[in-house]
Amino acid sequence: MRETAVHAALVAAIEGATLDTDVGGEEFRHIDQGGAHGGVLTERSFLLRWMGTVELPTNNQRTPEATYELEIFYAQSPYVARRMAADAERIGGALWGLHTSQPDICAVMVGRFEPGESPDVEGMNSTIVSVVVKYQLTNGV
Repeated sequence: MRETAVHAALVAAIEGATLDTDVGGEEFRHIDQGGAHGGVLTERSFLLRWMGTVELPTNNQRTPEATYELEIFYAQSPYVARRMAADAERIGGALWGLHTSQPDICAVMVGRFEPGESPDVEGMNSTIVSVVVKYQLTNGV
């Protein structure tokens, strides 16, 4: 598995996370900068930024650890904190279980979701979390 495949697996897991029917809203949607979605920002849009990779050799296997910053955007509303908390549970669950469907992903560590005003988009709230993925490089890499 390569880092680009890890990134794609994370995006798919987040986009596939079950929504909380009590809080409603739009589905999770990756803002593919310059890509399919054209960077259009809506409720529950998210950015997944690659922050770096370090390779950790263990037992003669190449097992890199890639770090990402996940930022999920929300419109300002009276119930935004409730929506962020519910989404944190669902996204966390989707990411923690990723290794069960992706055999080359060894582990996913999800940090604390930090809610607040978006540092990137004026007038939007966001929650930011660090995601670390330990994975195996496939043969021939």
